Amino acid sequence: MRRLSMKPKALMMLLLTLFAFNAVQAQVSDCNPNGKDSLLTLRNYTLMHEDVKMKRLEPAFEGWLYVFTNAPCFREQTYVDGIEIYEGRYEKATDDTRKKEIMDTIGMIYQQRIQYFGREGYVKGKWGKTLLDLDKGHPEAGMALIEESIKLDSVHLEDNLVVPYFNYLVALEKANRKTKDDVLKAYETLTEIVDYNIKHPGTTMKLGIYKTALKVENLNENTFTSDKADALDQGLVITLKPSYNSPRYTITNIDSIDITVDKPITEAEGSTIYFVKEAWTVAQENLNNLAAPYLDCQTLASIYTPKFKEDPNNVELMEKILLFLNNAKCTSSDLYFEVSEAYLKLTPDAAGYRNLANAYKSKKNYAKALEVYQKAINIETEDAKKVDDYITMAKIALATKNINQVKTYADKALAINPNKGEAYILIGDSYLHAAANCTDFDKKAIYWVVVDQYIKAKNVDAGIAGAANRRIATYSRYFPSKEEGFFRSINAGDSYTLKCYPNLTTKARYN
Repeated sequence: MRRLSMKPKALMMLLLTLFAFNAVQAQVSDCNPNGKDSLLTLRNYTLMHEDVKMKRLEPAFEGWLYVFTNAPCFREQTYVDGIEIYEGRYEKATDDTRKKEIMDTIGMIYQQRIQYFGREGYVKGKWGKTLLDLDKGHPEAGMALIEESIKLDSVHLEDNLVVPYFNYLVALEKANRKTKDDVLKAYETLTEIVDYNIKHPGTTMKLGIYKTALKVENLNENTFTSDKADALDQGLVITLKPSYNSPRYTITNIDSIDITVDKPITEAEGSTIYFVKEAWTVAQENLNNLAAPYLDCQTLASIYTPKFKEDPNNVELMEKILLFLNNAKCTSSDLYFEVSEAYLKLTPDAAGYRNLANAYKSKKNYAKALEVYQKAINIETEDAKKVDDYITMAKIALATKNINQVKTYADKALAINPNKGEAYILIGDSYLHAAANCTDFDKKAIYWVVVDQYIKAKNVDAGIAGAANRRIATYSRYFPSKEEGFFRSINAGDSYTLKCYPNLTTKARYN
């Protein structure tokens, strides 16, 4: 195939002229997808696209130019490839005049893409992101295009536009080129978009892998330790290699510094932990971090308390207030409790009760937290969530050393899911507190009963085996000695019933 021979600047001028003509004369309905010569169009496109995939951008240019000018509605990919070609040229340009010419051509390519393939909001978002990436010192044009994309597409905005746009907005506010009010309004709009997409993930879920400062230490099957365990959450998915093909692990339990996952870890001791999160969730986290200086609890209270007082039955307003307060970690504020209680009276919801219960727990109002968790359970339809709530309630009871209550809640969890090993762990932990009420031989014999619970835990739930084995090894050391058993005529393997709570019968074992 003969290739055109033309200097770059002359080609640029030709492109601009052709676009001006097309913009006036061409209509989508008049476009022949294959151009005047379908074979020549297909050949140019195929060679060009292969060059772009292989990052041979300059050799791709003439084939791209042919398709762009002669078959502008052949494939939308033509425009994607054209942007990549011109991004490469922009990076190599050394003077401002040349960079401006390239930027003008990039704009022309995006405009023609909209003309022939529509999706104006989506394409303008892409266009704005391109401008932000290329011309970092002058973000206004790119931001304006993303703002148009937001107006046109609303909740269908691309997730990768949220953080770059807001990041530049914050930078402009710091440079006194935008106001704090601009930042707060944008945060409100973007948060509503992000929240919608988190709640409506669709059929495909974009994932991201994000490194943490944590490492796997003291690895034992599916349990490891970290003094920063509070940085992780139950249910979080982690991986130990930054690859989508590496094994993923779901955290099933966090007990002080012990972290248990759902299967044995195959990577080496000392491996770095990576979060595996849905892209919109990460967008919200990054958005919250950027907005944090503008979203202190006092500011939010001053903005939304008057609005709530003025319209206390506005459910949509309450949802917005709770969303922002949760994002800003203002769940201990008076406004949060006031709005939550009002909202749940109008729209009882298990997730809402659960959030409110968590807030009461954080404030150490444990009695109220237990009451509200029970309300969540009463209307919850998913058994797994009921089990998790009962486990949380058992943990609260354990923290307050109400050992009878621990057993009550753990048993309720087991009634729904007999294989919830964490419930047996909690029962065993509660019996540790009961040891103080035992006397004489039973002060040590109670550890037989404690270990029994940990054995039950790992027998029904392999996901808790690491934490159970660690406890078994620790508390087996406190068993009575053979001499203590001998003087009471209690042989190894004999049945023995505790004379103190929990008054259970077990098998005698000695160190």
